[in-house]
Amino acid sequence: MTDKELHKLRRQDLLQLMLEQGKETLALQMEFNEINAEYIQVKAGYDRLKEKLDEKDAVIEKLKKRLNEKDAAIEELKIHLDEKDTGISELEKELETIRIERVIQLEETGPIAEAARQLKGVFKEAQKAADKYLYYLQLMCDQKLEGITQRGTVTEAPKTKAGDQKLEGITQRDTVTEAPKTKAIDMYRK
Repeated sequence: MTDKELHKLRRQDLLQLMLEQGKETLALQMEFNEINAEYIQVKAGYDRLKEKLDEKDAVIEKLKKRLNEKDAAIEELKIHLDEKDTGISELEKELETIRIERVIQLEETGPIAEAARQLKGVFKEAQKAADKYLYYLQLMCDQKLEGITQRGTVTEAPKTKAGDQKLEGITQRDTVTEAPKTKAIDMYRK
């Protein structure tokens, strides 16, 4: 409305118009208050989100720093592990060298040990044969002495206790089935 139209209006119409404008102003004020309250709530939510985002950014920065530290530690461990791998490979080479030397020693001493075992067996058998030979020699001597004493020319030879015990030990150890045939026994018989 223009100023002329306002001057032409009566007082009651002006009051009516003012009342309507007051109601409109009140409605607009209420609408403004509602929008402002919503704005304050949205702003508070935004501020909370911003704080959370700032906190998360700080946490992310800390995690990045820790991740970088862990990456550095991993690199150090890789270097240390490479050094250990190198040491292990050197020790494996040294162990293989020692193992080869040991195998060579065993191959060299294997036949010697086997020969020693065989010689031990041969010596045992030789000892048994010698014991049997002595036993038969003793028997033959006893028989010859008996033959001589029966003819009366020589008195009986004195027996020693040690000789009898040795003879008993030999007969208890070995059961004699047949005397070994050797040149010495054959010569004695003649």
